[in-house]
Amino acid sequence: MVGKPNFFIAGAPKCGTTALYEYLRPHPNIFMPEEKEPHFFATDLYPYPVVKTLEKYLQLFRDSTEAHLRIGEASVQYLRSSVAIARIYEFQPAAKIIAMLRNPVDMVYSYHSEILDWGIEDESDFETAWRLQERRSRGLDLPPGIASPLLVQYAATGRLAEQTQRLLSIFPPSQVKLIIYDDFAASPQRVYAEVLEFL
Repeated sequence: MVGKPNFFIAGAPKCGTTALYEYLRPHPNIFMPEEKEPHFFATDLYPYPVVKTLEKYLQLFRDSTEAHLRIGEASVQYLRSSVAIARIYEFQPAAKIIAMLRNPVDMVYSYHSEILDWGIEDESDFETAWRLQERRSRGLDLPPGIASPLLVQYAATGRLAEQTQRLLSIFPPSQVKLIIYDDFAASPQRVYAEVLEFL
């Protein structure tokens, strides 16, 4: 029987989600698929979702067993999406949600560097890229071949307070674990233990 996810690492980019995902995967009572970031519930953020049908999404968890008390996935754009958290709640109202947060200025600066390395962004100067957001939102001055202008909207990516408020308006606080990146970086073992207790 294919398992159904009951926890989600919902965001945000450049806040330690990949590290936490890698720490949780080997745990004998936790199942996380090899594919990180299916973004199945982020239907409003093109080019997401990567996995587009419920059947294919559930297939990600086909190797989970009864030993896996928690089945999860990590898609960092769920927090930014205006619909993903509500869709997750509809899919699994008892789900536990983990959101990893960081100083938004540091986060968007790091995000810019990452997408520059990936070839998504072509403006190497962050301030210039920031000033281009309005024009890019209208389809102007976009990097060649970019899948969507949303990928270079840094302000929208960094609105963590607004995104967190939306999360907490849908899921009760008892089902939400907020992790500050600086705390995780300073003591990953302590935060890992807290996450296990939360799950």
